[in-house]
Amino acid sequence: GFQSFGQSNVDTLHPRHRQKLDAVVVGSADGIDMALVFDMRMGNSASSLEDASRAYLTVWWNSYKDEYKAKVESAKKLGPVVDEEFPDLIDRYVAKGTPIIRAFLRDYITHRDSLNREMATLQSTIAISIDHQHKVVKKVKGKAATQSFSIMGDGGLVLGHYAVPSSEMKWVHTAMMEVVERHGAVLHDGTHMPLTRGNLPPVIYVDKDCCNGHVGGRNDVNKWLYGMLKKLDPFHMMNRIGGNVNSEHPRKGGLMRNLSKSIYTDSQEDTAALADAREKGGITNLSPQQIKDDRIKRVRKVIVDPNKIAAKMLLTTKKEMALDRQAKLQHQANGESCIDLPKGHDAYPVVTGKVLNALTNQCTHVLNGCVHDEVGMNISVNRTNYRGTGVLLAENKSMRGTNKNEYLHSYQDRVFYSMKNIRQGYYNARAHWSISNWNRRRLETMGRPSLSPDGGLLLPTSRRID
Repeated sequence: GFQSFGQSNVDTLHPRHRQKLDAVVVGSADGIDMALVFDMRMGNSASSLEDASRAYLTVWWNSYKDEYKAKVESAKKLGPVVDEEFPDLIDRYVAKGTPIIRAFLRDYITHRDSLNREMATLQSTIAISIDHQHKVVKKVKGKAATQSFSIMGDGGLVLGHYAVPSSEMKWVHTAMMEVVERHGAVLHDGTHMPLTRGNLPPVIYVDKDCCNGHVGGRNDVNKWLYGMLKKLDPFHMMNRIGGNVNSEHPRKGGLMRNLSKSIYTDSQEDTAALADAREKGGITNLSPQQIKDDRIKRVRKVIVDPNKIAAKMLLTTKKEMALDRQAKLQHQANGESCIDLPKGHDAYPVVTGKVLNALTNQCTHVLNGCVHDEVGMNISVNRTNYRGTGVLLAENKSMRGTNKNEYLHSYQDRVFYSMKNIRQGYYNARAHWSISNWNRRRLETMGRPSLSPDGGLLLPTSRRID
């Protein structure tokens, strides 16, 4: 007879004759224990597992060697003994990086379809956000793909993650249509306008191409993207302005904070409820950081009235320009020259021509309706006792923007940080498992059932986000 662990051979047996082998065997290599495969699923590198395997084997070998020597010394007291040398550590018993990777890839091929089905069950209710990243994919061998494209929904769930040749939207059409159909929507072929909405979220956030960049460049046709209203991520909008402000200028922070206040408006209802809770609880001595934390957690922020937002942004800019002129005059009054000033100098203008041009461009997006909320973008995550006062206040979370995509990019960067010249198959397996683990953690946080890396069901431990 013969022994085989090949899946095609095992499948020919009757189920009662199949015995589960808690290892993965690839070719003629030694089997790799499933515990190591689970570690690979969780994002550990093969080299770190090889080092850990060698370290544990060395500790085990040393313990037996010491035990052997102790028994020999004990036996010598009773009479002559044959004192043989303790065998050397056999390095073959160490789980090497290459066989671990092969086992991981074989395991991934087995589970790839189920991972795809798992992701295909995820939907979003309030908003979807899309973004590209090139930092990780450029480490992969070959030039078939240069960008990763992520589609994300409420709570930071990844609805889809793909490697694409470029950031052009033509490459992501298939991915977006799958997500649209997943939500039960039907679109007009030429305009992306929804014919049947199904469960499709009303809003999709982008970091570019929200309009044509000119005043009035957003209309009833081009405002739609795959059945959802296109909105520009406010974070990216602020970055386009802040990226042109000299980082060393002492007034940059104040300028950016005031511009942010021009965009966001605190909910009067939440502000009043927070003040009432403090009054009932006799809370009067909060630190500035505690006040800020309360505002972030308890007070919803909304973006309303594009005309008012643009007017406030321009007024803030005019004030800063007046401060620029005042600082220059003060510098000259002190008898100092204003020629060739360093960019971080107090008398150097914080609002330069480049800053003013960037701000004007972003105001165009605001006036075109690319930024303001057209539907409620905040959800109440939970109601908790406010600082022991006995008053239950809602903890709010914003579904706005593409910042969750940026968090995913940072996570993926950490997963692949120490790697280069990655083979395509290994990248696919490692990226796919990292995305699945990301989603499972978020589902657990949201109080929804998820799977553990070994396929077991994780029961919800917190309240579901509705």
